[in-house]
Amino acid sequence: MSLDQFENEFFKTNKQKTDMLFAPEDCVNGFNLPCGKLFEVKSSGSLSCLELSLQWLGLAQRNGVGVYVDCENNCSTEQIKKYDVDPSELLYVQSDAPQNIFGILYKLLELKDIRLIIVSTATVLFPLEYDLKGFTTLFTRLKEKVQESNASAVIVNPYYQLGYDIFSKMINCTFETRYHKKLKNSVEIDVKVNNNSLNFKNEEFIVPINYIQ
Repeated sequence: MSLDQFENEFFKTNKQKTDMLFAPEDCVNGFNLPCGKLFEVKSSGSLSCLELSLQWLGLAQRNGVGVYVDCENNCSTEQIKKYDVDPSELLYVQSDAPQNIFGILYKLLELKDIRLIIVSTATVLFPLEYDLKGFTTLFTRLKEKVQESNASAVIVNPYYQLGYDIFSKMINCTFETRYHKKLKNSVEIDVKVNNNSLNFKNEEFIVPINYIQ
């Protein structure tokens, strides 16, 4: 489905617009994310960063349209349903060359009902050949597009160290995650807030995720 077809199909109703991504009743432990911001969620060799991001995607869908950019083809419909994400209301984007992904993200951020974009792996944004100037231009424009939109973007980084200083400087806030407890039908994720320029009330907290059966 093209972006134009998706816009015509799913954007027929006016959904509530706020400066926060989640409705108050959907906040976990009072935590909410502001719109128009660029976030990094990272972990050191675990999928806790992806699990937290998918929970946020499910919550954001209740207040608008969510987007999932699948960079490693590691999330099936059955998997994302565990996080209360509705596949029928989700715009799914497959991985492509970095320059093409940036172009898709720019276009998506112009759509008024997009609320949250999850880029499942940070490395998809980096050029196949080292080009710091080109990457800086593309990433700077991405941040500008996010700031102008009703949405926020979360870049998932399970690899931790990327080696691009410009990436860290452009991010509004970074969340470091690790598993606190793992059970059969749920997990608890420890979240630490780095670069807290947005003044989140708690700089470290635990997020429970109960899988939808």
